[in-house]
Amino acid sequence: MCSTIIRIIADTCKTTDDCIQLLKELPHACSYNYSIGDRKGRHVVVEASSHKVEVREKEGTLTCTNHFKNPQMESYNREHLTHSIQRLTAMTHKNADGIELFNWFSDPSSEMYFHDYKQFFGTLHTFGYFFKEDRFITKIANGKETLDIKLNDWINGKPLPLNKLTGSVPGTDFKRLCTKGFESVPGTF
Repeated sequence: MCSTIIRIIADTCKTTDDCIQLLKELPHACSYNYSIGDRKGRHVVVEASSHKVEVREKEGTLTCTNHFKNPQMESYNREHLTHSIQRLTAMTHKNADGIELFNWFSDPSSEMYFHDYKQFFGTLHTFGYFFKEDRFITKIANGKETLDIKLNDWINGKPLPLNKLTGSVPGTDFKRLCTKGFESVPGTF
């Protein structure tokens, strides 16, 4: 459900305010944190559950992991938060730029990268968003390639630098992850 909501947001919203309004209107089947930002520089984390939606906003770096921080949402957190809290604490104390943080999250030897796939708590992908540059980067679990997309170039028809990402999820039946080929046509990801 979350991936469908993200697609609806991408297809219909232009600003952070548009996203917030839509997330308050849509039903949510599970708890999820949506990190949202726009080119105007407004960044928020929308904490959504099947019962309630709240928005966190502050100046400077805004972080989230796999639990709610808003006091009105804490009762919707799952019981075991140890890994999520450890990751948030580490992020809060890290003084790094966006690329360094992306590399830190996507490096399998990093404390931010989780390998507990059998318990459904493993890193599957990492994203970095650079709102002022209209750019985002992504990498999948244990992958070698990083897809770097400059949104305006892509919208104007420039082909993506890669058409496939590969990786793996060790210790599971999914030994190899592979994205299907990307379309270079804007809007058809």
